[in-house]
Amino acid sequence: DGGAAANDLLLNLQAQFAGLPVERPHGLETTSLGAALFAGLGVGRYRNVEELHGSLSIEERFQPSQELAAMVEKQKRGWQHAIQAVRLFAGGREEP
Repeated sequence: DGGAAANDLLLNLQAQFAGLPVERPHGLETTSLGAALFAGLGVGRYRNVEELHGSLSIEERFQPSQELAAMVEKQKRGWQHAIQAVRLFAGGREEP
């Protein structure tokens, strides 16, 4: 949504680290549209979330890259080790 959705690098990174496709809609300011669609879901205008998908047109889809998967997993492990170190330093307990 907004400026962040216009950033190709950010959307590529999100797709890569989530391991899921990330879609950029044609209209970047979609916060109010999302609120309206979910309000419609709440009052019965839409039967389920799947019906909401047709309300947005997608400009571009960013796919995770298999070539970068090993690097991303290494980065995630490093991040998890850093979190564990901070927890231990702060007097918390180590988590698996």
